[in-house]
Formats: sequence, C-alpha cells, structure tokens
Amino acid sequence: MQFVISGELRTGEKVEPMTQYEDTGCVHNLLSVSVLAFFCVAAAGKMVHAQVDADSKVLHAIPGLSPATSTGYDFYSVYNAKAADSTNANELRPGEAAGLNLTGAGVRIGVWDAGDVRASHENFRTGAVTIVDSVGFDNHATHVAGTIIGDGTPVAAARGMASDGLGASGPTIRSRDFHDDMTEMASDVGVLDLSNHSYGLIRGWEGNGVERFTECIAGNREWWYGNYDVSSTEDHSFGSYSNISVAVDEVIHDGNNLLLSVWSAGNDRGDVYADVGETDQWVGYFNSVPVGAVCQETGVVDEAGFYVVPNEGTTVVPLADGDGGTGYDTIPNGGQTAKNVVVVGAMLDYSTDPHDGTTMALAAFSSFGGTDDGRLAPHVVGNGFLLMSSTAATDSDYAPYSGTSMSSPNVTGTAALLLEHWDNQGLTNPTAAAQKGLLVHTATDVTKGPANPGPDYVTGYGMVNGRAAADFITEALAKPVEARKEHFHQETLSDGATHSKTFRATGGPVKATLVWTDPPGTARTATDDRTSVLVNDLDLRIESTTTFFPWSLDVNNPANSAVRTGKNNVDNIEQVAIDNLYAGTTFTVIVDHDTALINPQEFSLLVSGALVPEPAGGVLAIVASVALLFLGRPWCRCAAS
Repeated sequence: MQFVISGELRTGEKVEPMTQYEDTGCVHNLLSVSVLAFFCVAAAGKMVHAQVDADSKVLHAIPGLSPATSTGYDFYSVYNAKAADSTNANELRPGEAAGLNLTGAGVRIGVWDAGDVRASHENFRTGAVTIVDSVGFDNHATHVAGTIIGDGTPVAAARGMASDGLGASGPTIRSRDFHDDMTEMASDVGVLDLSNHSYGLIRGWEGNGVERFTECIAGNREWWYGNYDVSSTEDHSFGSYSNISVAVDEVIHDGNNLLLSVWSAGNDRGDVYADVGETDQWVGYFNSVPVGAVCQETGVVDEAGFYVVPNEGTTVVPLADGDGGTGYDTIPNGGQTAKNVVVVGAMLDYSTDPHDGTTMALAAFSSFGGTDDGRLAPHVVGNGFLLMSSTAATDSDYAPYSGTSMSSPNVTGTAALLLEHWDNQGLTNPTAAAQKGLLVHTATDVTKGPANPGPDYVTGYGMVNGRAAADFITEALAKPVEARKEHFHQETLSDGATHSKTFRATGGPVKATLVWTDPPGTARTATDDRTSVLVNDLDLRIESTTTFFPWSLDVNNPANSAVRTGKNNVDNIEQVAIDNLYAGTTFTVIVDHDTALINPQEFSLLVSGALVPEPAGGVLAIVASVALLFLGRPWCRCAAS
C-alpha cells in the first residue's frame, strides 16, 4: 500500500489506501499488512509516522511514542534507541553499568541489499563502509547499515546497535547489492564475520502494477507470484528448501563455518487480494494459457508466464498468504529456509521492559513459519517498528522504517557486540553454530509466556537478549570452572559415538541447547514436502530421575504449543528445558544419533542452571580442548591483506 498524506489530515480523520494526497510530497511505500498500515506526515520540515486501522481507515496516534511540538499535527519522535533496548544491546556499550564497553570493534560485516550503502553519510565514521559493487546509493541499504553501525553523530536517535557513539570505534561493513549474492558470499567468506540479508524472494500476493502488460490493459492489477497450475490455493514456494537454501548452507558449511548469516523473515503474512483496481481481475503465473485469460505479459511468446485473468471459474483468486490467512507458512524460500542461518521476525515497540515477557506485540506483517519440513523459522525476533536510521538522499538524510528488514540488522548489530565479547573472553573464533546457539539459548520468550513456554513458529525462541548472552559468555569462559553455572562446549561427534557431560543442578530451571552446522541437503520442489532435509541428525536429551526430551513443533498443526515428548528429527537446533531440578540433583546431557553421519559432525552445546560435579578435572580437560580446538582454524578476524 502507499499513502501520500495532505497537510490538513489529522488524527481521527479517515484515509483511503491508494489515494494521492499530494500537497506535502511525503511518500512512504508500505508493507501490505492486515492490521496496521504506516504512513508519513510531513509538515514544518518534519517527517513523522502514524498508523491507520486497516478496517476503519481511521488515523491514530502511535502508542509508545512521545508527542513532540505540534502545529495542527500530531508529531511523534522515533528512535533506534528502542531497538537497542529491545535486544539489550544498549547495556553492552561503553559507559553502561555492565562495564563491558563493547562497540563491535574489529567485526567485519557483509551487507547484501538492493544497492549501495551511502558510505559518506554523516552517520558512518570515515572508512567504516566499503562499497564493492557500485550500483548506486540505496535508501534501504543505507538504513540497514545505519541500524547496524550508525554512530549517532550528529543525530543521536539514529545511533546503530554497534558503535561507540563518538565516531571512533565500531565494526566495518562491506556493501554489496543482492544480485549474484550466493557467488559473492562464497568469494567473501575469508573477509567476513557476519552477514545481513534484509531481502527475500517475492512470494504470494505482492503489490500491483501494469508494467508487463502495457499492450493490452490499463489500470492496476494485483500480482500473485505462485504457480497456479501447481497449487491454486497457496504459493507452493513458501517454506521450501530451494536451490538458494542449499547454496547458503554450502557457503557456511563448506566455506566458512564461522560466518553467522542473518536473514529477515519476510513481510508476507496476511497479504491478500483486495481488488484495489476494482476490475475483478488479477495476475498469476500459469504453465499454459488459462481459460478466460485477458492477456499475457508483454514480450513473452512461450505459453508459460504471467497472465491477467478474471476472478471467476477456473481462475478464482488464491487465498491470503499464510495457509488461507492464518499467517503460517509464509517464510520465503531463499536464504530464509536454509538450515545454517539465523532468521529474524519483527516485534513492535514496547511500553515497559521488553524482557518481562508480557509487553511486546508481534508486528502484523512479520512472516510465520515453519518450513515445509517442519523446521523452526523464525529463530528469534528483533524490533522492526519505526527504526530511525540513515537514508541515501543526502549525507544528512534520515527516516524511520518498519519491517523485518529492520529487525534483522537490529539482531546483526547486537551479534557484532557479542562477537567482540567472545574475543575479549579468549574465544577468538566462535563458530556460526556457537553464535546462533547463544542467541537462541539466551533469548526471552515474548509471546507464549510461562503457561506455554518454548519455541513457536511465530517468534521462534523469542527476543534476542544481548545482556543475557554477554553474561553467559562471561560466566562460561571467564569464571573458574568449578564456579560456573553456565557452560559452553564445542565438540565433534563421530559416526556411532555418543557424547555425554554430567552436571549438578543449582536449583531451579535447567536448559541445554545443541546447535550444529549441517551439511547442505537436496532442494525440494513439491508443495509442502514434509521430508526432513537434515543430513546429520543429532539428538539431544537429558537423563536424570527421568528422561527429558527437546522441544518439537507440529508443522501440520502450526499454532499448537511446542511439546517435550520425544526426539526432534527436523531441526539442527535442539533445546531441552527442565522447569525445575532440586539443587544438587545430578543429570547427564547426552548428544548422540540414530541415523548414520556422513562425516564427523562438529556441534556447540550450551548448558545453564548447573555446576560441574566434584572433582572438576574432567570438565577442566574439556575446556582446555575447546581452546585448543580453535587454534589453527583457517578463518580469523584479522585485517584483510
């Protein structure tokens, strides 16, 4: 949707989608959402956002934003600060009470996006951004980069997650456009620690236009990007493990298993045919000429292609994206359905501490999982609501954007701070699996609450909690082994082997998280193919007074809560959570496998709520082996030669 708002529009008035209110020239391209749409109001040289109820079309103030000076308008202030607070990245920075003084210094981040980051923008310190592809400045790319590393000088509201706020220290960004991204990721593996991908394949209902039908129709038609001859009810590509997914897994598994690759979940939930052009026609892809076709896209001679068709008979419009409007199964099948990435959904802003488990709401546009084979996606969420950041029109241009495109860099920037902290605590090269495991293990469950704990296809394991993650690193790596209540192990499991570690409960909840970088699988093309794409299927359990199994979800009933009743045979993230174990209770964490491993499989294991048994010699030896394991690794965070 798009709204252009006039200088006379005020709170409480009605607006209509697709209507042009032209006197301000303030244009904001919107996500197609079922509950809220966002638009901008320009007056007195200021740009602000409000929201419109998608049903009543009544303009409302945005909750949680502070009114500013108004001259006949309702103005609001928007900040990246709330995004930093959402993931607790703000608590890790210089001058904060945690005393960690993290800026992300030395961390190298690849940003693939629609175009170039405007490297000369005042929000970036000199030399922080390197342009590789030189395709032209892009607002979206510049906004994403600002959310990750923006200095906040001179506009403090636009400070990114990872910087010192003074323009002196922080990560660096390598800026590329997303064309040929897989080849470029493979070529850049030796010069990157993190990568951010705030884009995805167009799937399901998406926008409108006539650009491919200029010879035969006038007016707008809504587009559906599924293949109608494969499925007339859903875009079969949602959630599938595609050739792109395979390529991403190859880059991380075969090229650089230290690269944490972060992808936005997508904004497709609830997109639906609305007949905005009032033609009762739509555009879809067909393998052959459909009955009643009005015309085929311009310049295409083969029968397979996009056609304008009537909403009747054999070409009735498909359902809303997300299993007929439920929202589930709306993850696009690019990097988002790979096994070895972090997929990020979006939450709205909050009124109090977002980590109290009750105050955050999911953004209406954020895509739900799972993948077709039942894997969890998204894995975590970040703040994707009205993040103020740099844009590309000038070196001093800023704007607030919403979307999973914004929640992804919110998480990437937080991960950059944590990577510096790993380094500071002596582990200079944590694997992608270790970093992913840390984000998941320490995330805050923000939707289900204590009555329905565990992951879900809506928010994954919850909101990233940078402070909890940093505390875990400190506890697991810096404290004397016998005093640690948090434990990190990096091990390798050979075919036929079993790995076990024994602990004593400290009293209260116990949690163990297992993550591994799985070899690339085989792409799938069938609609909702439930066959697991795991290659090496590891299993996690805890043995104590009983056997405790990991969380698992039912992709055929995606709204159901997670259960802990048996093995998880689809995810390469497994977590066992025990609500309470009495202090001193001995338990054993076991990692093994049922099916053959095609190669020795490295894995990361994180454990909380436990002390090592006495004496601690065995675990001391394990910790020493972890340190030795990383010596001589081919990749390091060092200056490019």
